[in-house]
Amino acid sequence: MTDDADDAELRRSLAQRFHRDASVGAIGHPVVAAVIGLLVRGNVGDALALSVFGIVTAASILRVLVQRTAFGLRDQPERLAVRVRISTALVAGGWAIVSVLLFPAVDSEVLGRILVAYAGLVAAGVATHQSDRPGFHIFTGLLLGSALVGSLLTGRPLAAIDTMFIVAFWAMMIVLQGRIHRQLRIRLSTGLQLQKAIGHATREKEFVDSVLAGAPDGMAVVAPDGKLARVSREFERIVGRPRAELLDLDPAAERSAFWSTLQRVTEDARRHGRSA
Repeated sequence: MTDDADDAELRRSLAQRFHRDASVGAIGHPVVAAVIGLLVRGNVGDALALSVFGIVTAASILRVLVQRTAFGLRDQPERLAVRVRISTALVAGGWAIVSVLLFPAVDSEVLGRILVAYAGLVAAGVATHQSDRPGFHIFTGLLLGSALVGSLLTGRPLAAIDTMFIVAFWAMMIVLQGRIHRQLRIRLSTGLQLQKAIGHATREKEFVDSVLAGAPDGMAVVAPDGKLARVSREFERIVGRPRAELLDLDPAAERSAFWSTLQRVTEDARRHGRSA
């Protein structure tokens, strides 16, 4: 493959991995929303607590539906990645609505617990979005950006501290996801190069095997260590030894047998006017 083909294959692998990994959180978000709803119930009442779960669950369902439409785009990495990013934006948008509605209505202790839950969502997002940086930025931008806005809307004296915590954590997660993404690209690129090398070696082996299979002469391929790597059927007939036995000959330990075998093939070829 050319460099352009290698790059296209890498993009395809990243997009397909992004699609697969992003599907993992389909159940996780409603579960976290249910926990937060129970946590804030005493502060905001049943209606708003239930709304938290309803909004995130609805967003998660829309996310799953959008991701299902992406299955037919597995060979179109750019369109596949865009479709998964849209699904990511849907669930993150659900959390953004929750942040704006919920943060001003809870006390500082509950708000701190919610921020811990958000930190867990972002940490999980590092794993599920490791193959796509734009998707990660969309997810964290909506989730943590709305958390910043919601924190400032509280008007509490500690809002500045909450804001500093969110910004610092956000920056740390961006750096972490960037490192993981670079390592993933290197790993996938190395794997693709290895697959290409294996494919090239396999094609060469098949070519040599086809030549030997139809060769009318005694032919053999000698490995770098001096051992016989492949032999033709005529080679086996001339020396009167099966292929498995010939390939097991050690030129160092069985020097006389090894060279006498080659000599017999050469003499036979000369006798019949052929090459060996």
